Amino acid sequence: MIPFSVNMRLGLWVEDLRMGLKQGLKAIAPLGVEAVGIDAFSSEWTPRTLTQSGRRDLAQYIRAKGAVLAAVRADVGGRRLADPAALDVNITKLHDALQLAAELGAAHLVVPGGYVPAETENEATVRGVLAEAARTLAAQAATYGTRVCWV
Repeated sequence: MIPFSVNMRLGLWVEDLRMGLKQGLKAIAPLGVEAVGIDAFSSEWTPRTLTQSGRRDLAQYIRAKGAVLAAVRADVGGRRLADPAALDVNITKLHDALQLAAELGAAHLVVPGGYVPAETENEATVRGVLAEAARTLAAQAATYGTRVCWV
């Protein structure tokens, strides 16, 4: 028989508690949650509004609550990366979120995939835009050592 072990942590998305980031982190402490995920674009802050000292404080606060930041979720909304008109803006937002994830020590950036069209001639342009966006984001992620997870 081959020995089998699983290295898993109990985790949750803090924003799913709908209590705000700091209150949510306080609420999870007694639950024994070991890993957390946070949203890069929340109602409280964005990567552009969170200063360097704010990032350090946030990382320290998460650790102080006994949790590890496992992932940062970056949902740019709308048709996400399938909208050629908003592609540059959305790639910039995702780059900011990727940098934030790396600076906070999160191993993963979770990106909701959004709209993926059927493979037809009419949708070839949109599929090309998605492929370009994926390549760009993967190249950026490699420089930060953070993994991009498309969901």
